[in-house]
Amino acid sequence: MLIEYESDHNTGMDVSSIAHEIYAYTSGYPFLVSRLCSIMDEQLVPNKFDTLSKAWTIQGMDEAVKLLLQERNTLFESLTGKLTNYPETKAALRRILIQGEKLSYNPDQEEIVQLETYGFIKNKDNTVVISNRIFETRLYNLFLSEEELKDSIFFKEGKLII
Repeated sequence: MLIEYESDHNTGMDVSSIAHEIYAYTSGYPFLVSRLCSIMDEQLVPNKFDTLSKAWTIQGMDEAVKLLLQERNTLFESLTGKLTNYPETKAALRRILIQGEKLSYNPDQEEIVQLETYGFIKNKDNTVVISNRIFETRLYNLFLSEEELKDSIFFKEGKLII
């Protein structure tokens, strides 16, 4: 896909390094790959960079990741909806991310199967790990913001003032 894009747009990108970076963030998750490429193609110029050649760099990738992590989209809404509907799933992810708990991968353990089915985790050397860096960061940010909100005076007083 990147080779075709490069032949059409002649950005001068290092296709191999950009492909490597995309995979490093997404682990090949199709929606995330497509979304990052879309952001780099459509949103970085002229907001962050003055040319596509500058957007299709490692710095451009970093900017695209920042934008992706800040947006609401159907994938993130679906994943957070699963966390709301399955609090035990959310608790397991919290233990992995916040408490650093190591869980052995066991395909017969229902909670692990559920986490894998929803795309939150994968098996790496018989250990449960978050499936990609985008999900890891998004979930980590969610858990941290929940803790911040719990510590706020508005939460303690039982009301949120807008």
